[in-house]
Amino acid sequence: MAQKFMSSKTSKSVSLIPVSYENKGITQMYFFTDESNTSFVVIAADKFATPVIAYSTESGLDAVLPDPVSDYFLGTELKLSEAEAKSMQSDQETSAEWESLSKTGALPVQLKSAVAPLLATTWNQDCYYNDSVPEHIDGPCGHCYAGCVATAMGQVMKYHNYPASGTGSNIYGTGAYSNIHVDYSQANYNWAAMPGSISSSNPEIAKLLYHAGVSVNMDYWYDGSGAVSQYAAEAFVDHFCYAPYVFYAERDGFADVDWIWVITNELKSFRPVYYSGQGSSGGHAFVCDGIDNSSKLHINWGWSGSGNGYYSINSLYGFNDGQAAIFGVEPSTGDIQYCQSTSVHTAATDTISDGSNEQRYGNNTNCSWTIQPPGAGLIVINFTELALDQDMDNVFIYSGTSTSDPLVATVSGFELPSQILVWGPSAYVVFQSDGMLRADGFEFYYVSSLTGMEEAWNNSKISVFPNPAVNDMNIEIDPLVVPAVKRIELISLAGQVVDVVENPQQTQTLQVGNLPSGTYGIRFLGENDSFSSFVEIQ
Repeated sequence: MAQKFMSSKTSKSVSLIPVSYENKGITQMYFFTDESNTSFVVIAADKFATPVIAYSTESGLDAVLPDPVSDYFLGTELKLSEAEAKSMQSDQETSAEWESLSKTGALPVQLKSAVAPLLATTWNQDCYYNDSVPEHIDGPCGHCYAGCVATAMGQVMKYHNYPASGTGSNIYGTGAYSNIHVDYSQANYNWAAMPGSISSSNPEIAKLLYHAGVSVNMDYWYDGSGAVSQYAAEAFVDHFCYAPYVFYAERDGFADVDWIWVITNELKSFRPVYYSGQGSSGGHAFVCDGIDNSSKLHINWGWSGSGNGYYSINSLYGFNDGQAAIFGVEPSTGDIQYCQSTSVHTAATDTISDGSNEQRYGNNTNCSWTIQPPGAGLIVINFTELALDQDMDNVFIYSGTSTSDPLVATVSGFELPSQILVWGPSAYVVFQSDGMLRADGFEFYYVSSLTGMEEAWNNSKISVFPNPAVNDMNIEIDPLVVPAVKRIELISLAGQVVDVVENPQQTQTLQVGNLPSGTYGIRFLGENDSFSSFVEIQ
């Protein structure tokens, strides 16, 4: 089962070798690496747990695991042992995962689109990364550790290659080191000089990690440096010029599904997530920078790539105490509005976007587009790009020329919607963003049709029944088509209009009992077009 799963992840046949951590007391999971120890998978021993605990195609498993990785598995072991002691049974979702894995070698798809790991860095907190922090003869390369908080912050900032310079200053002291001070207003950061990993001194990376550490009052020491993760959220804003809405949140305040949703929203907005938690060996900070289609999170542990891979978020048991994350970490750009406040489009077809191109759209944007091609009876809208902060930033599409007209659709999030049909001569599109999180924006194209009434009839948006009719003839119009239909006419074969409905509603009834039996025409008129069909009266 493990081999089949890993083969599906690497698109090639993989031979797996079992690895034991029983000497560490881990018996509730089976560990496997490939022959060259460049990938791994961890399978639960019992079916009450999610089958795939973790996997990686970029890292093997060391005999001595990095502290945060070890804590993850030790904590998971503890929770699985507790579940076993309680004779816990698998829930429906877990059973479906086991069944899918057994039959196909893959887990059920939970997300339509995954986010590949965002970080291109595999930094650490020891030698060379710590060149600028206080010295200590017993520390790595004669210095204290840079600290996992600083490394996580640094990798997030390197992803954004921001800021060019800092702001403010900070001074503090610890029991071992007094007068630790950085003037951020005088600091410049050369992002181009910071590679993905180093094996020798790199002053720019060392400076960044030291500055990150000082910004959170890092308690430096030779066998490990620590800081409070909540301070990191403040430091991103106060010293590194990130958006003012960066915020720190503890997982305890969220239901599991909501927590995962927020993280997914961050990743789809291309914002790596600073994550922290408490394990048996202490607190850890790392970066969540990707998610696969089974909702496993990609973790960069900040340990030179060791252990980097995908982990079950519901199995972050090792960090069950004090799990927290920092959301909204993105450069501050102010309220830039890339699109025009109002614009009118009269071409038969055209492309419309938020205007930000490769940038993130601005906060507090409010733009509108009136689509009004001459003679149009139907406007068809197809989105080709969509990345909006879910439910907070929205594209509203109305049938008409203002927000007082009927709302056809509200578009938000990251999944492209189906084709949107706006019946009638015009569409009014509004894009509004709030003052917080941003993403890459949207693009859509529209095509107008001169035969809106005919399209509505052919798509069963207008129906007439019964046919033939005896006393009453009912006409139903789809609510989205109602504004487009201005008039209905019942016409004899002699060309005489025998009944008229002006500005019809969703449902109306024609009294036809007094009309002579025979064939009649029924005509639907829009502002720019019309369509006729035949009905029978008995």
